Amino acid sequence: MIHPPTTIGLASYEKRSYMGDLLIGNGDLQLNDLVPGDSGAIEDWIPLTSEKEGVTWFVRVRVTLRFEIMKIVAKEERESLGIPSKSHVDKEAEE
Repeated sequence: MIHPPTTIGLASYEKRSYMGDLLIGNGDLQLNDLVPGDSGAIEDWIPLTSEKEGVTWFVRVRVTLRFEIMKIVAKEERESLGIPSKSHVDKEAEE
C-alpha cells in the first residue's frame, strides 16, 4: 500500500543579485494534523536550522490538502505507453 507523505521539507533562501542565493535554513512541516476535506488548514511557525548556527529564523506557513481524481491506467495500457510494467504499484498489488 502506498502511504501519503507525512512531512514536507522546506528550504528558505535569501535572493541575491550577485554571488548566488544564500541558504537561510531548512525545516520540516509535519502533516499529521492535516485532514482531507477539512475546511481548516495547518498554519504554523517552522524553525529554520542552519548547519553552523542552529535555529536562527522562523518561517510562517499555511498548508491545505486537496485531492484530485487521476486516471488509473491498466497494466496493458502502461506497457503500450512505454511505462515499465513492474512499477511499485504492480509489486504492491502482488503482495
